[in-house]
Amino acid sequence: MSLDIEVYVIRHVPSGKYLPARKNRRGFSNDEPEENGGKLGPRVFVTYSSACKALTAWLMGIHVAKRDSGRMGRGLFAEVDDDYEEWVEVVPQPHRKRAEMEIVPCRLSEEP
Repeated sequence: MSLDIEVYVIRHVPSGKYLPARKNRRGFSNDEPEENGGKLGPRVFVTYSSACKALTAWLMGIHVAKRDSGRMGRGLFAEVDDDYEEWVEVVPQPHRKRAEMEIVPCRLSEEP
């Protein structure tokens, strides 16, 4: 039995570049389209729905996680057992436009 499934990638139409596989710990929303998806190739989604959701989140902007323990002078992060508040701020990226992006179906298959 050989592998042969449909997967999806996200392409920037004007440049022909693809959103890359996540390449750093900062997350997918920090990435910009790269030629052939960059060193790791394009980010691959196994469902059309997951590609749509990722594209929607990426178009919103860069998502930045914030944390505050309410205790000044304790550093950036609270101790594990401290109470803290956590939230996500989105930094808009006006150059990202839905009309310039498309979800492309591809075949992932095993070579004989």
